[in-house]
Amino acid sequence: MKKITIVDLIQSPVLLSPEKGQILLKELKSQLEKSKKINLDFSGFKFFSSSFLNNSFGQLCLDLNISEKDFFNKISFSGLSEDDIDEINLTIHNAQVRRKLKKEDVNVDKFYKKLIPA
Repeated sequence: MKKITIVDLIQSPVLLSPEKGQILLKELKSQLEKSKKINLDFSGFKFFSSSFLNNSFGQLCLDLNISEKDFFNKISFSGLSEDDIDEINLTIHNAQVRRKLKKEDVNVDKFYKKLIPA
C-alpha cells in the first residue's frame, strides 16, 4: 500500500484552493496506475474546503469512472476526524450523482441550475 502524506505533498496544512485539490488529483491518478491501494495521511492538516475535496476526490471519481465502493476500496484515510470523513463521504456521493446524471446524458449544469432559485 502506498502512503501519501498530504501536508508534505501540498506543502501546506491549509487545503482550501481548487489548485491544491488538483495537485492531489494528479498524484492520485499517478499512484493508482502503480498501486492498487493508497493511504492518505492527513496528519498535521488544519482544515480543507469543499473546493479542495471536489477538485481532488470528486474529480477522481468522474475522470476515472470510479464507483463509491471502488473509491473506498482503493483509498483509505488516516489523521482525520469523523466529521472530516463525513465531508469526504459527501463529496464522493455527490460525484456519484454527477457521474450518474452524465451517464444518463443529463446536462448537469442545467440540472443543478434548476435546483437553485434565481
